[in-house]
Amino acid sequence: MDQPPQPTQDPCATWVSAVEECFVAIRGRGVVWAPADSERAARWFRAGVPLGVAVRVLQARVRAWQFRHGVDARLPMSLAWYEPAILQACRAVVVSGAGGPAQQDVATEPKVASRLAELLDAVPGLIAGNSSLIAHYAYRKAFEALDGAQRPAEASQHDCDAEQLEAQMEDPVDVVARCRAHLRKTALRGLDDEQAAQLGHYVDARVAGLALGKKAKELRKVALTEQWLSLHLGLQWPSLDGWFAADGA
Repeated sequence: MDQPPQPTQDPCATWVSAVEECFVAIRGRGVVWAPADSERAARWFRAGVPLGVAVRVLQARVRAWQFRHGVDARLPMSLAWYEPAILQACRAVVVSGAGGPAQQDVATEPKVASRLAELLDAVPGLIAGNSSLIAHYAYRKAFEALDGAQRPAEASQHDCDAEQLEAQMEDPVDVVARCRAHLRKTALRGLDDEQAAQLGHYVDARVAGLALGKKAKELRKVALTEQWLSLHLGLQWPSLDGWFAADGA
């Protein structure tokens, strides 16, 4: 006897249910999954957001909120608050050239370039693993730069429009460059006179005699400055591939 056909699962509904399960789990008891949240998650599915990306970004945004406000702080209730980070994550996937289908499983999704949420997620560990107070302050400034790029404006936290957010957001490459500049400038301001003199000697000795144009020489000085800061303060630097010590450190 032929078996009756099994009902076909709606991929969008399955994807949205997985996001709902994750969101409720990380938000804790008493969370209400509103119809607006379902609609927003469905738009993410239709936009091609991989499920693994959505789950990781939601979790990372919660950890960032707790790092900033404390582990007992009340988390943002609406899924809308998390949307900028989701959209930035998708931009990072595009930049890496390794996107995937929206319904892709968390376990099987290939690891692509680190997204802004993942770079941000690493900052508390970078602080904990570095004994330099200068590095601590610089990393916190880097945290602010990365976190700010993933938060909706205060006025739109409860009614974010995805298309408007998409138009207003910075490219992930630009966000990382700005974060790196904040990190470098903050670290330089924390150096004492002796450290500043050592850095100046390190840089000058390595650019002396180089046949470089003005712009190329300035870029070389920046690279050497980051090398020295990695070597002497243990600083790591952000890129879409993660956090690394500067080359040559």
